[in-house]
Amino acid sequence: MTDQQRQMQIGDACRKVADARWEKPRAQLMAAEDFVAVLRRKLRGAG
Repeated sequence: MTDQQRQMQIGDACRKVADARWEKPRAQLMAAEDFVAVLRRKLRGAG
């Protein structure tokens, strides 16, 4: 395995770790954005 291939594998591994680490916060953010959208629709309908 060449140094370039090894560096690519390390980069891929780091990317996978970062994606996994941010999966839950990303999902929470999306849920919060959906919640805000629902609240806005309800407030516009109530006004």
